[in-house]
Amino acid sequence: MRLDWIKTNRNLLQFGTGLAGLLILILLHLLFGISVGWPWAVIVLIFPALIALSLAEQYLAAERLYEQDITEESAQ
Repeated sequence: MRLDWIKTNRNLLQFGTGLAGLLILILLHLLFGISVGWPWAVIVLIFPALIALSLAEQYLAAERLYEQDITEESAQ
């Protein structure tokens, strides 16, 4: 079930982490008056999404290995 959720909601993960990055930028500006230039804005918006996707891919790989181990054990 978790494997299917990640597969079907990959775009939702990207959107949610991108939104979190945007909220970080807004809070930095409102609370501390810090404005960042374009390169830093892109980094803050993209890196959370990349981290979430890499974690999701690692989780999917671990889930596949787990399922493979279970099928090998049941075959023996």
